[in-house]
Amino acid sequence: MRRNRASQRPTVVQTVDAARLLGATAILTGVSPEIAQTIVTLGIDLSKLITIGDLQGGIDQADRLLGYRAVGE
Repeated sequence: MRRNRASQRPTVVQTVDAARLLGATAILTGVSPEIAQTIVTLGIDLSKLITIGDLQGGIDQADRLLGYRAVGE
């Protein structure tokens, strides 16, 4: 989501819904404060996906969901 446009709302929600229909879990990472405010202002429901602060955290979460563990754990 690069721009703050109301027209992006259906795109984000539809993408998450499509991913869920395919058995995937959506993880949203690295949302800037401006985009976060836009999401709240537009009333976009993010309850169907996991939100993580940064990309590495998102990768770590995906690994956990898939049951992967780091060597030595």
